[in-house]
Amino acid sequence: MQLKRSIFAVISLILSLTVFASLAFAALPDAGLTQDDFVYQDSEKTTLVGIKTSGTQKIVEASKSAPKDTDGSSPVAITIPEGTKEILKDAFNGNMRGSYELALVKEIIFPASLEVINTQAFQFMPLTILNFKSQPTINVLHFFI
Repeated sequence: MQLKRSIFAVISLILSLTVFASLAFAALPDAGLTQDDFVYQDSEKTTLVGIKTSGTQKIVEASKSAPKDTDGSSPVAITIPEGTKEILKDAFNGNMRGSYELALVKEIIFPASLEVINTQAFQFMPLTILNFKSQPTINVLHFFI
């Protein structure tokens, strides 16, 4: 009888940890930004400068239907469009561009085409997940997040 209780307790613990892990590491909902929601320095749209108002509006809308995080916020992910090769300084600096909207972004998915992330590109953003599909050059000393 004691053995059955012990086995049941272990199975219950494993199941509860599995459920907790799946909730804790569930993918964040993507805000659905397109290339038109970003500002680029060049006509080829390879050098990303920042985000447009349409992009921040999509972040807020996606957050409304996102599950609540432990801090009460509703975090979302954004995907940088394929073809982007460089992200310039301060492109997503939370103090400079829509800090409320950018504070909702906790995950960024970077494209395989990305080669360089410049100084302070994501400063003051509360990022928790950086998903790289390539190995870009990052100025680590100045990659403030």
